[in-house]
Amino acid sequence: MQILQNISEHEKKILYLLSQGKQNKYLADTLCLSEHTIKNHKANLCRKLNLNSTTELYLWAVKNVTILQNEGGNLS
Repeated sequence: MQILQNISEHEKKILYLLSQGKQNKYLADTLCLSEHTIKNHKANLCRKLNLNSTTELYLWAVKNVTILQNEGGNLS
């Protein structure tokens, strides 16, 4: 899908985990990244997806979880 073409693999994984309701600490631990890096990825995702807040990012991820599963490659 066109909307995911500028999204990195890490960012796709973050979006998928957000769609599952996971919080920053869980994302950081799961992806072996710092919470600061997760926050940076989320800010970049908001910019790339033209969203105004992390709440909108969570809602976008939940709404588009099927796209993330189909286009996201290896999300586990």
